[in-house]
Amino acid sequence: MKLYLIRHGETDQNKNEVIQGRGDFPLSDIGIKQSIEAGKTLKKLNYHFTKAYSSPLTRAKDTLKNILNEMELNLEIKIENDLIEREFGELEGMKLTPEVRNLVVLDNAKGFEKKKDLFKRVKNVLLKIVKESNKDDEIIIVTHSHVIKPVLMMLDENSFNFNSRLYNLGMVTIEYKDDSFTLIEANRGLANGQSFN
Repeated sequence: MKLYLIRHGETDQNKNEVIQGRGDFPLSDIGIKQSIEAGKTLKKLNYHFTKAYSSPLTRAKDTLKNILNEMELNLEIKIENDLIEREFGELEGMKLTPEVRNLVVLDNAKGFEKKKDLFKRVKNVLLKIVKESNKDDEIIIVTHSHVIKPVLMMLDENSFNFNSRLYNLGMVTIEYKDDSFTLIEANRGLANGQSFN
């Protein structure tokens, strides 16, 4: 079973390097173009997904709709609430300065979803998706930076951390086999003009 975790397309907040967290912001015009381009890329590369999951936030849902539309895949989009972005508390709406990035790494801000809680949530939602699926499924999951980064950190802690950059429309491929996850590929760019924040 393979799971393909894709970060949503660009928003104005991404472009302006502002933490959006759980704020429900739409894709920018560039984000819409990126998601369409990603769908075309995936189709050209002969990906064929059998199941589709999204975060409840608009930027993720619209990204997934555009990808599936370009791939001509008529899949039901399952909304999974635990794929939502991290709760950034008082950091939400702040510019991503080095100082703010440091607060994220230090797990130190009011109302912030702590690392241990985030990792537990992400692991549990992936296991839930696996449990609902068949061993031959190819699952597309459109979600957020701080859902995908914990996956990378759990599977390769020496290479990734919360300061690792992740493309908008960057794809991480993991495999579930023999009751465990393995990282196959990290941060494959599916569209031009990606933001990294």
